[in-house]
Amino acid sequence: MTQEPKNGIEGFELNLQELLAIGEEEVNGVRMKVYKNRVKTLRELVENSIAVFGGQEFIIYQDQRITYREFGRLVRSAGQVFQEFGVNKGDRVAMILGNATAFPIVFFAVASIGAISVPLNCWWKSEELEYGLNDSGSSVLVMDPKYWSGVSEIKDNLPDLRHIFVTGEEEIPGTAPFSKLLEEPDALVCDEPIFENEVASIFYTSGTTGRPKGAMTTHMNFITNVLNAASAVDLYSAEAETTEEEAQQARKQLLIVPMFHATGCHSQLVAGLALGVTLVVMSRFRPDEVMEVIEKEKVGSMTGVPTMYIMMLDSPNFHKYDLSSLSGVSYGGAPAPPDMVKRLHGAFPQLALGNGYGLTETSSISTLLRGDDAVRKPDSVGKPPPVVEIKVVDMAGKELPANEVGEILIKGPNIIKGYWNKPEATADTIIDGWLQTGDLGRIDEEGFLYVVDRKKDMILRGGENIYCVEIEDVLFDHPKVLEAAVIGVPDSTFGEQVKAILYLREGEEATVEEIQEFCAKHLANFKVPHYVTFIDIPLPRNPQGKVLKSELKRKYIGF
Repeated sequence: MTQEPKNGIEGFELNLQELLAIGEEEVNGVRMKVYKNRVKTLRELVENSIAVFGGQEFIIYQDQRITYREFGRLVRSAGQVFQEFGVNKGDRVAMILGNATAFPIVFFAVASIGAISVPLNCWWKSEELEYGLNDSGSSVLVMDPKYWSGVSEIKDNLPDLRHIFVTGEEEIPGTAPFSKLLEEPDALVCDEPIFENEVASIFYTSGTTGRPKGAMTTHMNFITNVLNAASAVDLYSAEAETTEEEAQQARKQLLIVPMFHATGCHSQLVAGLALGVTLVVMSRFRPDEVMEVIEKEKVGSMTGVPTMYIMMLDSPNFHKYDLSSLSGVSYGGAPAPPDMVKRLHGAFPQLALGNGYGLTETSSISTLLRGDDAVRKPDSVGKPPPVVEIKVVDMAGKELPANEVGEILIKGPNIIKGYWNKPEATADTIIDGWLQTGDLGRIDEEGFLYVVDRKKDMILRGGENIYCVEIEDVLFDHPKVLEAAVIGVPDSTFGEQVKAILYLREGEEATVEEIQEFCAKHLANFKVPHYVTFIDIPLPRNPQGKVLKSELKRKYIGF
């Protein structure tokens, strides 16, 4: 049974000014700005989009093309079968799923019955998966069979897990086929009441320090992020007149970043469904394959980490593909080298470039950089959306004036409810509604945020604070350097010294002296890398595209 649309997202037909109208409410005991015309739950969001965009394609994946209406049927079917298998409101359903059609079906089905999805990192090993499944207390798991070897090693150590569904055709003893979830032709949406402050999903943080923490993301968090994304659409649409055909093409979006990460799930999957987007889903990034799909499907926009765009621009086949359908690209997850932004702008002068900054704890978007600002201030991550507040504070918590570096604090209805099973970590991280990000940054006179470094990654050399990103930006400008990471290493004289770890472009060679001389032209002497190491494989990264400096430190420092 399809519900009638309520006061929610009705695509671009709805007046965006009305959609983004601001009010004030108390959220988790703290007064803050909110979008007052929001829908309340993901269930309502799904039903609205099905009613409004029915026959339009929602997901294109390989040879599968699923309309909004068919997607709604699959979601309702999966939700009903989950209930038949004993999944009740508040129960956790874990997912070990890559980018394919199963992920969105399971994610929205679980939300629609008031249960809690737990998307786990597909790249985790057995021990990490065991931790996530047991910490979340998941009773059901839906997974791709290619990860079965890791799960089979730990299944006897998972006391809460009762049922496992496996995608694909392979039959695995002790599991049920994912197709069983899709067999209910007349499934009804659960009428169990759901409230917007209830947890809809648990996303585990990347765990750069200690065990990953489960970020409790509420229905309101997801809806707020949708409207934060819509505020960027509003900005873009104000900059250029577009025909309906151009608007439809612009709403065909490539989804290549992992859906088990906040960018892929919150800002592409959920926001895409709300805004009538057609998602062209790919499960892996290979530059030529991506450009081939963009040409074939006439993709209008994409989101990726900077390395993806660098690899596309560097491809010897770059000019063989017709990429003229692209009207916008967004990047984030890692600092955007200014040179990359210039190259993108040069290669695609028609593009609306976009940058952003966010964390799992901010439900993805916390700042946006769009249009001319992306070219004018390429090293910035932009300004916060209408309901998000940002400030930079010193070690005592005092707000700093423009251009002074301190810790970035964020407040708004996009901030998660807390960490699953970790009340102390929650209390230490969210104080009076303000998320203590652990990131260092500054805000310029125009209100644009610049992320300088992680607090723990800042190098203290002889009393001087050195921000790794500043040095990395210089290294990225070297024509032979493809990837760069900077870490601090112990030094008996200065406390710490600067070490650069470089992955060069294919066929290039460089010397330590060459790199140091290049840096000396752009940096104060104390910032020039004292040590330079060349590696023959890309830098290790987490699913969000961030370099795993903890791994680099373990390898090159020993801790």
